[in-house]
Amino acid sequence: MDEERRALVGARLTKAARKLEAARADLAADRPDEAASRAYYAMFHGARALLAARGLSARTHAGLAGRHGGGARFLDEARAWLAAHGFPAIS
Repeated sequence: MDEERRALVGARLTKAARKLEAARADLAADRPDEAASRAYYAMFHGARALLAARGLSARTHAGLAGRHGGGARFLDEARAWLAAHGFPAIS
């Protein structure tokens, strides 16, 4: 993977991680609706990172859903790709 693509993937993963941390804070503050929204966007930006790693892109939620193949297979691929490229696991 070239440096430009790796930087894009890293930026999208950073954005996903920030959303996930905000979701955890919202949950701790008893704001479940906000937590759910932020968790969703964490997934969205993480999925866009995986697509970028594959040389693909999607700007919309519908475009993302159509590109990634869906379901558990996508999550397994995402975890494997992150581990293979030295990114920390997100629980």
